[in-house]
Amino acid sequence: MNTWEGIQTAIRYIEDNLTEELDIADIAARAHISAFHIQRIFSVLCGFTVWEYIRSRRLTPAAQELSATDIKVIDAAVKYGYDSPDSFARAFTRFHGISPSSAKEKGARLRSFAPLKIILTLEGGTMTEYKIVEKAAFTVIGKKRRFSMESSYMEIPKFWQEHMSDSGIVIGDPRQEVPEGYETRQIPAPKALRDVNTRIWNEWLPNCTEYRPGGNYDIEMYTAPTENPAKTYSEIWIPVVKA
Repeated sequence: MNTWEGIQTAIRYIEDNLTEELDIADIAARAHISAFHIQRIFSVLCGFTVWEYIRSRRLTPAAQELSATDIKVIDAAVKYGYDSPDSFARAFTRFHGISPSSAKEKGARLRSFAPLKIILTLEGGTMTEYKIVEKAAFTVIGKKRRFSMESSYMEIPKFWQEHMSDSGIVIGDPRQEVPEGYETRQIPAPKALRDVNTRIWNEWLPNCTEYRPGGNYDIEMYTAPTENPAKTYSEIWIPVVKA
């Protein structure tokens, strides 16, 4: 077993025992390297320590259970390896930004830390903020067109252009004369929403034990532009149901 296989075996052992007592010596034994070296290699390779990884991975399902089930905070604390509700609450609040009791409220915004996988490069270990919101049924109306993931970042802006043109609004029409004193710039298509979509479907949903997809679609929501960029944002809405 080489070093990379050993680290992956150790990660798999951690994932299989998140609700059990974990010891660095046992984790290192699975990787067939010393406790000192696994901590050193893990930190260099991943950018965080073994215990930071364990804590982040434990706090992810803990939040899912608190938001989706009737589990008590004290029971969640014991289940995920904390000696007291207070220590659990402190760690939970640092990680999620809200208290464990607040996580039980509808619409609470939580964070999910994806498990690591070693292939040729590391995957996972990314932070995704999310919240589960119960909404009454509602109807949407709009134009429909199918895009491939490979070309969506180019085709979707064109689709928006067509839609706005049909409405009498033209965005960035190159035929319009540029006023004196102004210059034009080519703005590259943003990848942020595409990357978030990829993380949702490839990382968050496959590793979420409390929810499963409730439909084969998602909705992109954009706030109205304001003079303050900090108040302008977008969200991706994914329908989910309890597993």
